[in-house]
Amino acid sequence: DDQRREVHHAAVDRGTTSDEEFARQLLSIQRGHSLWVSKTAEPEDYEEHGCRREGQQIFVGEQDVTEALEWMVQSVVQVAVVSTELWRECYERLQPNLEELLKPKVPEGCFELNTRVEVSWTMGQGSRATV
Repeated sequence: DDQRREVHHAAVDRGTTSDEEFARQLLSIQRGHSLWVSKTAEPEDYEEHGCRREGQQIFVGEQDVTEALEWMVQSVVQVAVVSTELWRECYERLQPNLEELLKPKVPEGCFELNTRVEVSWTMGQGSRATV
């Protein structure tokens, strides 16, 4: 069962949204955000993880784990910000050539795109396969 999450990207005005704001926006739609980042989930959601929330503090038993949790959240945010910065930098380098990249070409003398071909090769134990 595929548990990956699909992230939908909306156009972002680069003039008003920093990389950190964009990263935080992406994180805000993830499943654990209300539990660990905004700390607004329902009490039973915390109970499923063996903890409880009192205001903005998170407890496991009688131990306050808020400081450790906030350190982990900040680590996740830092990774998201660095990833967002890298994605943006790559996009900015590719953007001038993006239209050309979306129109693939084949070298002269090769089959045209979408040409059906038959391929045959010898597999590991000497058996052959044709596709």
